[in-house]
Amino acid sequence: MGNVSFNPMTTTGIPDGFVLSTDGYVQGTFLDDPANRYNLEGGYVADAQSQPLWGGLAATLAVPAVGVNAQGPALSAAGSLSAINAWTLFNQASAGIITPTSNVPLYASGMSINFARPGSNLRICLAVLNTTVLNALVGAEPNVALYWDPVNLCLTNSSSGTYGPLPVQLEALSITSKTVSYSSPNATWNPTGAAAIVRI
Repeated sequence: MGNVSFNPMTTTGIPDGFVLSTDGYVQGTFLDDPANRYNLEGGYVADAQSQPLWGGLAATLAVPAVGVNAQGPALSAAGSLSAINAWTLFNQASAGIITPTSNVPLYASGMSINFARPGSNLRICLAVLNTTVLNALVGAEPNVALYWDPVNLCLTNSSSGTYGPLPVQLEALSITSKTVSYSSPNATWNPTGAAAIVRI
């Protein structure tokens, strides 16, 4: 009887080669919702906007100049609570600038960017200032007072130096979400960021 020599190849697990958890969200995206998906709109970054925009920011819309209506409204960073009439989004985005040192899509002046308006009923992911703020929101009612921090570009529960309270409903929290860390001129993903799902 003939024998077959069997000497299997050694297999090993590559360190960090497998995702241990898929819990979390991505800043600047809205959760799938067939009833509200058509509330996604497009515009362009205003010429006067000196810093690039990305998904998950409070923005101001401006009626476009005559002859450029096809591009939608011009967006710039919101400068007050009353000026927040849009939230920038990555959904269905294209042509964001990514480089080896800046792996978050950035949109400079004149580039197209997507957004949703307050009252659209979309559930969007926004960064939260830190885990202390996030933990303070655990167990809160959906209509808890939330504020926009224009310096750190995120949600917080403090009214000091912020815009708000915002007309949003808090729906979920996560400390394992991808949030944006911006240090001019680069933006990178923080894979363990604090984030919240809010209905706008």
